[in-house]
Amino acid sequence: MTSNKHYHDVNGITFDVASTLASTLAEAKNCALSWSHGLHVVNGIQSTFDVSFTNMCRRHDASQRVIIDMLRDIVDKLAIFGCDPTDIIRLACDLGLIANRISVNEQTNLDRFINGFIDTLQTHNRRATSRELNAWIEARRYRDPRTRSILQALIEVAGVEGRITLVRDDVRRPIIERRTGHCFAHVRPFVSTSSNSEWSAHNVRVMLFDGACTSVAELDHIFNSAVQNREPLIIVARMFDQDVVSTVATNNRRGTFNIMLAVAPFDLDCANTLKDIAVVADGDVISSLDGKLLTSVTFDELPIVQEVTCTSSLLTITESTATQRVMQHVAFLQSQLVDEHRGPLIKRRIAALTPSLVSVTIPQRDNILQLELEECLRYIRAITSGVVTCSDALQYIMTSSHDQETREVLTRWCETYSVTGIPTKSGVATMIAVAAFCRQLTKIGCIIDTTQTHITAQAAQ
Repeated sequence: MTSNKHYHDVNGITFDVASTLASTLAEAKNCALSWSHGLHVVNGIQSTFDVSFTNMCRRHDASQRVIIDMLRDIVDKLAIFGCDPTDIIRLACDLGLIANRISVNEQTNLDRFINGFIDTLQTHNRRATSRELNAWIEARRYRDPRTRSILQALIEVAGVEGRITLVRDDVRRPIIERRTGHCFAHVRPFVSTSSNSEWSAHNVRVMLFDGACTSVAELDHIFNSAVQNREPLIIVARMFDQDVVSTVATNNRRGTFNIMLAVAPFDLDCANTLKDIAVVADGDVISSLDGKLLTSVTFDELPIVQEVTCTSSLLTITESTATQRVMQHVAFLQSQLVDEHRGPLIKRRIAALTPSLVSVTIPQRDNILQLELEECLRYIRAITSGVVTCSDALQYIMTSSHDQETREVLTRWCETYSVTGIPTKSGVATMIAVAAFCRQLTKIGCIIDTTQTHITAQAAQ
């Protein structure tokens, strides 16, 4: 059951979009997946797909839509790594073609081969260098001519270890700033002093509470001291009662005091965030487990830090005296990295304690620039988390006893990363997703037929 051909016109070029979007991808890369054409939203993340990709589901029969949806699911899962959708689909279709023709036993061997490749990526993982990042930036094609120079400046300022954030604001041109503060991404503002998106203050008292502030009475003495001393205060807790929120919001508007309420949610990432903030501020976490109550804490006991900035996505604390104690705390955390289950969490804690943050502010209406920078920054984050040199990956492929066709497919995929090396996290995620795609093709009874000049999805006979 082969469907009729369907065509789609992009910039005067007519090409076949039948079935899987993959038309060997030789034409698709220049047309359907062109960098210079329309954008498609995948679960809220802008991708470089042409609009034809979304229309395909309405044009083809059920067997074709199954494969299309499977490919879209892979792209969706891997979008966080900034992977090129073209490369993902090419690899999935190439290995899918092989999976169509092999037996169950051979499918098992294919799974073993891919698992071995995943082990190789994890074994040879290493830190990326700034030279590799700059080489990737130079080699990439951009829709906005400013993107390349912005990325180069960001890497020069932030380095490989630096954290980069993207902000949209009412500015006339892109602005790059470096902040030397400790950044905690999981702490969110609850009440701000105004409608502004950012709260910032100098010489700030810091109050950390591992629990929920349920009444104004618990904090009344703190509020009175804040009024008398005219000192800004940030309170970080798990949750705030509505009466507390209303009291703070009203007094902030009146200018009675300057207090920020911030929330550290009840989740795994935030379980130790309060402790990390306490190390930076040189204070203690108030907890009923230690026999401490909010009512017993005085305003003068609260530590003071030089500057606090709180946005919808980041809490930044600047304190020059914290260097030594933070280094000791980071050294302790690094000693805990031997625990592979807690490793990712500990690495995120160490990153938050590393005082290097670079922000790029772009004009509100520069949508293309924003989308392109977001896409590039996702990929840069994937690279900086660790890469594998192509030669190491290719060595496993060449020495493998698996069939020549499979080795050639993975070789072509590896060679697309010859400039930067293979980002370990995205490489592993890609292999897992593509292997699952190959298994699904066999289970659902669909094949990919390449006997025509285009690829069509057929029900297996």
